[in-house]
Order: sequence, then structure tokens, then C-alpha cells
Amino acid sequence: MTNLKNEGKSFENVRMIIKDNQDNIWFGGDDGLWFYKDGKLHNYSQSFISYIYQDKKGNILTISKDQGEKKY
Repeated sequence: MTNLKNEGKSFENVRMIIKDNQDNIWFGGDDGLWFYKDGKLHNYSQSFISYIYQDKKGNILTISKDQGEKKY
């Protein structure tokens, strides 16, 4: 597991990292879903993320205990 920091907020226990078809990086884990673009981390969800994947249409989908499957 990996720890990241963004403007003082620690993002701990990264469980999934994927690179989408536009070369953006997505991180999921105990502290939610984060997206890395242009040198900055952006938070999309505070829910525990257990899985991230990109479908054939280019959508990012996550699976979490609280929200089930969600599309971004």
C-alpha cells in the first residue's frame, strides 16, 4: 500500500491505482477515490474504494462498500 499527500491531507492505504486511456492516474483506497491530473490530486469520493476499472467506453467505475458500483 502507498501513502500520498495533497495540500496537507494524507491519503493513506492506496489499494488500487489505474491509468486511464487519457493518461490520467486514479487512486482508490481507505480514503476514497482520487484523480491525479496536471500535478494535482483531486478528491471524488470519501467512501472506501475496493476496486477501480475503466470500461470500453472510457468510463471510470468504482466498487465500494457504501455506494456499490459508481461511474465517473
